[in-house]
Amino acid sequence: MGISNALAGGIIMMGLVYVLLSVPGLVDRHFAVSNALLQRTQADDLAQKTSITISSLSLASADIVSVSVSNSGNTKLWEYSKFTVIATYDADISGSRVKTTEQLAYGGIAASPGAGQWVLHSFDPAIDSYVDPQVVNPGEQFVIRFKPQGTIHASPSVLVAMSTENGAVTSRGGVL
Repeated sequence: MGISNALAGGIIMMGLVYVLLSVPGLVDRHFAVSNALLQRTQADDLAQKTSITISSLSLASADIVSVSVSNSGNTKLWEYSKFTVIATYDADISGSRVKTTEQLAYGGIAASPGAGQWVLHSFDPAIDSYVDPQVVNPGEQFVIRFKPQGTIHASPSVLVAMSTENGAVTSRGGVL
């Protein structure tokens, strides 16, 4: 009787030790899943609160297009290198009008872009930016300029699509 009790106690003890050793692995997986869900929820929340609108397009010069954009959402914008700008325009190729689409590279905050680049040209001059310099707060406007790789045809039609790092997308087109 004593040996069977000792044996049963040993088996129960081994079972308890096994359960106690497997709990940290289950807890780690639970925290990993919870963390991933939290990050996804935060990204979705930012995407819903972020909104931009292109208000106008114009030719700044014969080969540079100026685009006025406003932050119509509830989040601050500052990670401009993560923005995507795609332009479809009428290129002048050997005297012919050819519709061309380019994804433009970010060229920084500058007065004039290089070929195949877009730059953040200016911030809203009506807003005092001493508190958040080079940050576009909700309600503020900014101007980007881009210079495509090809030559722009006279009186071109241009379509610009722009997205932020949070996935907010806007587009606008017209004849310039």
